[in-house]
Amino acid sequence: MRYNLYLTCPRGLEIECANELEEMGCENITIDSGGVFLTGDLRTIYTVNHLSRLGMHLLLKIVQLDCKDERTLYHEINGINWTKYISYIQTISVNFRARRSWVTNTQFAALKVKDAVVDKIRAYSGKRPSIDIRSADVPIDVFLDGTTCNVYLNTSGDALFKRGYREKIHKAAINEALAAGLVKLTKWSSPDPLFDPMCGSGTFAIEAAMMALKIPPRATRRDYSFMKWLNYDSYLWEDVKLDAENNINFSSKMKIYSSDKLIENIDMCRASAIKAGVDKYIRFSVCNIKHFRPLTEKSGFIITNPPYGERIGGDDEELEFLYTTINERFNNFCKGFSVFMICTESPFLEYIEATPSSSIPIRNGKLECNFIEYNIPSAEIRSPNA
Repeated sequence: MRYNLYLTCPRGLEIECANELEEMGCENITIDSGGVFLTGDLRTIYTVNHLSRLGMHLLLKIVQLDCKDERTLYHEINGINWTKYISYIQTISVNFRARRSWVTNTQFAALKVKDAVVDKIRAYSGKRPSIDIRSADVPIDVFLDGTTCNVYLNTSGDALFKRGYREKIHKAAINEALAAGLVKLTKWSSPDPLFDPMCGSGTFAIEAAMMALKIPPRATRRDYSFMKWLNYDSYLWEDVKLDAENNINFSSKMKIYSSDKLIENIDMCRASAIKAGVDKYIRFSVCNIKHFRPLTEKSGFIITNPPYGERIGGDDEELEFLYTTINERFNNFCKGFSVFMICTESPFLEYIEATPSSSIPIRNGKLECNFIEYNIPSAEIRSPNA
């Protein structure tokens, strides 16, 4: 059976997400804002959940409805044959989002949807499913755009960016799906050297290593919503996992360097890398950015998420000193490197004495940011006045 699917992803990574799905052999891929449409069967659902590095939730479309008000919302949702998907012994949750519509309170709209689903199942079986807002067996997602209402089953459950290797995180850490997508945007590939001189939780380095080794991003995850479906095929799921496991390449040689000024951050990075199975492939070190010098390499990639005063970073004077230091380190000691940084529209970027070669709008959590690329000229092609 073929399904209409929608994979959500971090804003700004839609094209890379579509490319990833194409590599998996998915069909009818169409880019949307904040996600990608595709079609596929049960194997597709299992494969995308297991292998997508950029995806957040894989949704399966049940139906598209026309809902003009609360009454029609309840009526149309109640008209769906929910007994195909849910039994009364299962738990459900409802996530409701709306734009350009008559809905003024999405929580109240979610309650109407929940009532419609529960009433339908109770009318059929005489019993009602319970609600579990944290870990429902069958999470339901509803998107209302104007009066067009799309109803989905969330096949993933917990967000796909939750890899399972991070027990502790830096307070300004980016999520794993965003980190993986930004690494892809750099066009880095092993064995080119990759550096993160302000690594925090080490997410860039760990995601890059897992990518190069072809380790599935959620290799140790044991629970997805699709496993609780009435048509769950455990043999097919094991086959998908075996295919991915056979593709892992632990012989891959790579040069990934990850440093931070705080030893507690490096300890946290090492613990996460061990859990992810990539600790042997990353060189972690304690180093302040003011001492950063990639001495062993003449060219390569630098990717980092420096403080920019939103969640960490200190006052203006501290940030001015930081960005002045970044400029001095990169321009004097990273000639021939491609440098990539996440930053908001910060006035401190003026201290970087280089012209960005690209700037891609992204969203880091709730922050509107840019992923900025600087190509530092190698020594032999620098202008005399540089």
